[in-house]
Amino acid sequence: MTQMADHFPQFLIIRKMAITNKTLSFYQHVYSKFDQEKFLADLNNINFSYLNDNQNDVNIKFNRVLASYDEIVKKHAPLKLTKNELKLRNKPWMNNRIRKIMCFRDKLLNELRKKADTSTKHIYKKSRNRVVTELKESKTAFFHNYFIVSSSNMKLLWIAIKSIISIKNFQVNVINKRKDAKW
Repeated sequence: MTQMADHFPQFLIIRKMAITNKTLSFYQHVYSKFDQEKFLADLNNINFSYLNDNQNDVNIKFNRVLASYDEIVKKHAPLKLTKNELKLRNKPWMNNRIRKIMCFRDKLLNELRKKADTSTKHIYKKSRNRVVTELKESKTAFFHNYFIVSSSNMKLLWIAIKSIISIKNFQVNVINKRKDAKW
């Protein structure tokens, strides 16, 4: 006879973090100042003498060539951190019309920062309010349709509810321990 109970646990403590729309950081090459002639010249100047060494492993040689190429690419097209694109993908209620209005609003804000003009400020405020209104309407319509479609699937329904109310550090503190168990 063993010291452990011969059944599986009936309750489990699960610490669940809140569902958030945090963006994941990813990088993108910037080609705005890319000069093809300089890039090709640097590629021609790569010293491939290390390919003639006594190393017979093709993978090591390929990794060396790839590292040389990658170094030149990073020199001519540096990496830039981008977040916004992925953040917008996490919001399915965002559509192209809202994005265009947001872009227009941002252009007005840049103009307003350059020169303080009352007419530009008035147009910017109207545009800002329109973005907020459109987002509320679009989000409401999205979740209304989502609840109608997922009303028969409780798992999807609860995923939506939890994403809306944003449960912070959800934790169950119930442990059912038998008194005669030896653990």
